Amino acid sequence: MPEANHNQKQLEMNIYPASDNEILKEREEPNKRELKRLLSRVSELRNSCQIRIEVTPTSAVRQKPVPMENQSLRIEACFRPNRKRANMLVYQDLLTGDELLSDSFPCKEIENGMLWEVEGKWVVQGAVNVDIGANPSAEGGDEDEGVDDQAVKVVDIVDTFRLQEQPAFDKKQFVTFMKRYIKNLTPKLEPEKQEAFKKNIEGATKYLLSKLKDLQFFVGESMHDDGSLVFAYYKDGATDPTFLYFAYGLKEVKC
Repeated sequence: MPEANHNQKQLEMNIYPASDNEILKEREEPNKRELKRLLSRVSELRNSCQIRIEVTPTSAVRQKPVPMENQSLRIEACFRPNRKRANMLVYQDLLTGDELLSDSFPCKEIENGMLWEVEGKWVVQGAVNVDIGANPSAEGGDEDEGVDDQAVKVVDIVDTFRLQEQPAFDKKQFVTFMKRYIKNLTPKLEPEKQEAFKKNIEGATKYLLSKLKDLQFFVGESMHDDGSLVFAYYKDGATDPTFLYFAYGLKEVKC
C-alpha cells in the first residue's frame, strides 16, 4: 500500500453571497458523497464570507503513522465576514484615521444629520475543527475527539472594526469631551460643513445626554485620546444594539 501523503491540501474560496457568521458542525464518514454534502452546505451561505477549508489526513495531524484504511479527513472551517470588498465605502475617524464603519451597515441620519444611527447584531463567530473519521476507535479516540469548538458571540460592528469599549461617562465628563471634540473637529471641516456643524451639534449633544445612562462608549482601534466616540444602546425590547456615530466626524474612503 502506498505511503500516505501528509501534506495539507488547502481550498480557499469566496462565497457570494454567504451567511453572516455560521459554524459548520458535521461528523460523517469520509466518502465523496458526504464531503460533497459538506461543501454544498458552505455554498448555500447567504452573505459574503471568507472561508478556508483544510483537508488533512488524521495521521498528519497526530504526527504518527496510521494505516491508510484507518485514516480520516480533518476539516477545519472558519467563517468570518470579509472586512472589505471591491468598491466598498469605509468610514474613517476624521481625527485618527481609524476605520469605524462601512456601507455594509445601513445607516439612518438623525438630529439634522449630526448623528448616524446604525443597527448592530449579535452573531456567532469562531472556528470548528471536524474529524469525519472512518474509524476513530482504531486510533484510540473517543466519540467527540477532533471537534474543537471555540465559537463566541460578538457584536458584528464591534468585531469587524475592532472597536474598543471605554468606561461610561458621567454628565460632566461627557460635556468636557464634547467641548474638546468640537474644538478639534471644526477646523477639519469644509467651511459650509462648519456652519451646519456649529448650528446643529448642540441639539445632537442634548440628544446624547438624554440617553447617557443607557449608552456604551467605544473608540477606534488605536484608542487615541482625541478620537471620536461611538455609542451603543438597546432600544426598548431590542436584543441587538443600536450604534450612534458623529456623522461629520467620519471620512468616506473608497476601497
